Amino acid sequence: MQVAEHPLLLDTHMWIWFAIGSDEVSRKVRVTISKAIERRGLYISAISLWEFGMLEAKGRIVLDMPPLEWIKASFSSMSLQIVPITPEIAIDSCFLPGEFHGDPADRLIIASARSNGLVLATKDKNIIRYSTSHHVKTIS
Repeated sequence: MQVAEHPLLLDTHMWIWFAIGSDEVSRKVRVTISKAIERRGLYISAISLWEFGMLEAKGRIVLDMPPLEWIKASFSSMSLQIVPITPEIAIDSCFLPGEFHGDPADRLIIASARSNGLVLATKDKNIIRYSTSHHVKTIS
C-alpha cells in the first residue's frame, strides 16, 4: 500500500502547521494529508491535544481564538479523529523496540502509530531517524 492510501497520524507540529497553512509542510505531505482527509483517515494522538495546550500556555504559539475553539475548528475542517491513549499504547510507549529518547509525548505518538497501523507525518529528526529501523513508518 502506498503512503498516500494509508491512514495517517499527524505529529503535533504537523497538525498545527497544516491547519495554519505553513510552508513547513512539504507539497508531498500536504497532498497526502488532503487525501487522508477525503478518506476520513486522518488522526492525531490524544497527547497532541495536551502538547498543543502547553505550546499555547507557554507562548510558543499565538492563537487568534481560545485554544479549545481552535482545536474544534481544526477537527471540523480536517475531519480529524483522536487516537486515545489505551493501555496497549501506554505500555508500548514504554517498551519501544530499538533505541529512542525518553520524551513521553513522542513515545506515545510513535506507539499510537504502531498500535493502529498508521503512517506518522512528522518532521521530527529523532522520529525520522528512529523510523529507519522500520519500527514505525513515517512521511516527512
